Amino acid sequence: MTHAFVTALIEEYAAKLPAGVARSAQDSLAERADNAAVARWIMDFFRQAQG
Repeated sequence: MTHAFVTALIEEYAAKLPAGVARSAQDSLAERADNAAVARWIMDFFRQAQG
């Protein structure tokens, strides 16, 4: 996902999220993503979905 896509996603859902969550998400974009951890989360999700 690109930075622009995630920013747009946060903006789209900001009004539906608890107070501070969208701001925290936006602030976190300044940090470097741990791509290996994200890849593991995605793989785990699909493995679990397969049963």
